[in-house]
Amino acid sequence: MNKENIFTIILLTLLLVFISCSSIYTDTPEVTLKNAIEVNPDEEYFTPGNIYSKNHKEFSWLYNDSWIYVETREYDRYVSTLTDGTKCYVKDKVARFVKYNPNTGIVSSLCLDPNCTHSPGSSCLMLIPQECDIYNPQGMVGDWFMFTYSFVDEDIGLRREAYVYNLKTGEGIKIFEGDKEDYFATVWKNRCVFGNKLYSTKNLLDYSNSGYDPAGVNPMSDFKPETKSYLGVYDFEQRKETVLFEVPANYTISAVTNKRFFFKAEDGSIYSCDHNGENMTKEKNLDFSPQDFCGTYAYGFDNEAQEIKIYDLRTDTVKNIPMEYPFQNCILCNEGIMFSTCSVSYQDYIKAKMIPNWNAYMQLRHDGAAWVYLMDFDGSNSEQIYENEDLGIVVYYASGDYLYAWVTDYDPSNPTNYNYMNSTRHIINRTTGEITPVPLLELVLVEE
Repeated sequence: MNKENIFTIILLTLLLVFISCSSIYTDTPEVTLKNAIEVNPDEEYFTPGNIYSKNHKEFSWLYNDSWIYVETREYDRYVSTLTDGTKCYVKDKVARFVKYNPNTGIVSSLCLDPNCTHSPGSSCLMLIPQECDIYNPQGMVGDWFMFTYSFVDEDIGLRREAYVYNLKTGEGIKIFEGDKEDYFATVWKNRCVFGNKLYSTKNLLDYSNSGYDPAGVNPMSDFKPETKSYLGVYDFEQRKETVLFEVPANYTISAVTNKRFFFKAEDGSIYSCDHNGENMTKEKNLDFSPQDFCGTYAYGFDNEAQEIKIYDLRTDTVKNIPMEYPFQNCILCNEGIMFSTCSVSYQDYIKAKMIPNWNAYMQLRHDGAAWVYLMDFDGSNSEQIYENEDLGIVVYYASGDYLYAWVTDYDPSNPTNYNYMNSTRHIINRTTGEITPVPLLELVLVEE
């Protein structure tokens, strides 16, 4: 057999392997990740130029071009069949993590198991347990989706189960597990991403000198423990969890650069140290805990304080930009700082907030035109990019031609006509102006 035939056979074999692997899963989002700004690789930076956010927007996240969110819906749950053949049902609710790709118009579960129904009765990891008290999407590390399920615990308040799930391979891993035994408990607090590593603060709680009695009636949460805190890291490449070094008690990880860790103290002050844990120093100018990052910039979007905070590593300065409009909601996207707002006056807005009347508040929210503005990453050059006079719009994400938004219409004659299950979630095409409601994922219900 000559070399050309051997090369052809190898090439065909690799092609068949690739096709067979990729056909297992459907609706895999196309990778469109790109850097938003240019960064000098030799300088200190929060990200190498891409967008990173610690906070979800209304229990949702953006992965490439797909919108990840929690879908909640009502359904009729089968209970039993009577002797005369009548089937009995009760009203129930189901919540699950799903994703919607505006390029294909397809909504699907994050679960990649082809045999899973992603519906009640299944063991789908993306199906939020009924007994779960709080569910929280924690963001993305590359193709890994992070989320937690929290359950009320009589001793420590909330018991959290943290997971990471690979949206390309379907691999799911439980990480940063807390536990309790006798006089001791372990709780993980806060998290922050840099590169392919997830950092979190680990608290070791010692109740042995607090008066707590494991055999007593009062739970741990009624007592004050001695606390030791440590910085831990999960490496996604090695699938390994490591404790790096001890930090002052109750410090939480706030931000990470290629050279330093930033921590938030109990009084709100920000401290930083080297990657080896040395030279812990209070920051002189960084006076907030950033939630969004891009390059050398770190952001704090405080809608209640009506201002945008921008910290720049290059100059070690904080810029405070007052918000000009009410109902302002800020996000960070590949184009800069985007915010959605409404064309009503602050005076009317303040009056509406003082009167605890939901209908009057919503009436005001829809009286003005919906505006969307875009600023540069440094907060300059504010420009209006979208307007709608008929609807209430809050933009949560933006990617390419699409705005991923909460869209509502208000009818004063029927003010309670809201379907909170899914109807407020829409995609706005910035080029055509078309607004598309996000559909619900099919439920597969078993009656027997």
